Amino acid sequence: LQAFLKENAAQLTRPETRVISLVRFSASQLAPTLPVNEQEVQRQFNFRRDSLSEPERRTFVQIPAPNPAAAAQIAARLRAGEAPAAVARAFKVEPVRYEAQPRTAVVDRRAAAAAFALPSGGVSNPFQGDLGQAVVKVEGVVPGRAASLEQARPAIEAQLRQDAAAAQVLEQVERYEEATQGGQTMSEAVRALKLPIAASPPITRRG
Repeated sequence: LQAFLKENAAQLTRPETRVISLVRFSASQLAPTLPVNEQEVQRQFNFRRDSLSEPERRTFVQIPAPNPAAAAQIAARLRAGEAPAAVARAFKVEPVRYEAQPRTAVVDRRAAAAAFALPSGGVSNPFQGDLGQAVVKVEGVVPGRAASLEQARPAIEAQLRQDAAAAQVLEQVERYEEATQGGQTMSEAVRALKLPIAASPPITRRG
């Protein structure tokens, strides 16, 4: 019997097991339980209003002109209904096209001012652009949309709760470390700080 036990010791020996106690510091679990300050919601909305809003966008073509007289002819032909591409070819210039772009995306500020002052289908008077005389024709307008507090509220409140939870969790970790380094056991520190703790069943090295 002893020989058999010795020969099969590996198969007959129960593996070492450990029971693990786990303290959780979870911002995601804490966040939904936290209140939100209404004044802070309003302050955040006011700060982020521009980024939350949709700017007006325009589709237009900018046709450069070699001189003021040519620019006047370009404007007249565009107002008469000629296609911008055909007019640009007639004057041997390369048109610059913007597709549904906000004002901030237009490189030439004077072109932007002219295009965003016109209705859809409108043709500007000749103007001095960054690279010389030019005319613009607006082909489409997508109205902007101002952000509202009620639409933005869920995202703002969620972010405020998450930020507050992250700060509280950091404080909990620091207080827990102070407690255990000061001589308290894990159980004592957890009870004092009202933290969730979980114990595993006996597990082997392989889990």
